[in-house]
Amino acid sequence: MATVITPPTSEPITIDEARLHLRVDHCDEDELINTLITAAREQAEHIIGRAIMPQTLELELSSFSGDITLEHPPIVSVESIKYLDATVAEITLLAGDYVLTNGYIKPVTAWPSGSAVKVRYVAGYADAESVPAGIKAWIKLAIGTWYAKREGMTADEKAQTLPHGFYDGLLDRYRLWRL
Repeated sequence: MATVITPPTSEPITIDEARLHLRVDHCDEDELINTLITAAREQAEHIIGRAIMPQTLELELSSFSGDITLEHPPIVSVESIKYLDATVAEITLLAGDYVLTNGYIKPVTAWPSGSAVKVRYVAGYADAESVPAGIKAWIKLAIGTWYAKREGMTADEKAQTLPHGFYDGLLDRYRLWRL
């Protein structure tokens, strides 16, 4: 499982876009709205299995074995591949020793024998303008729902939801389905 090393430095929805969607014309709740934007992006990333905004991730493997599949596409670049050799010295592979193709890393010749492999890479859409409209719409709907209903519902309350499947259906075409 990949771990976030450096989180995104920006969000796919700006505070102004969120305020417009929420019909909020003041800055009094910007801290809350910014928190909701981040939470909605993180939830969308969890649902679709993709990185939305550029972020640095690290994938740890016990050893080299075939092609390395990087999680949370789209993959922007590989920063480094490090491993422990037989003497337990940390070795960094040269960029020319591997090729990144469609989210897979393939060795140019063969992987070295080693253990405790760490692949550090950048994943996410290039910028907010590159994030698909369906993902942005889902994030705005999540922000709106959470903003309007700030507390958890009690058993007596009826959920105010969108038509069944519509809300999450916005993310379906971007979701990575695992078998």
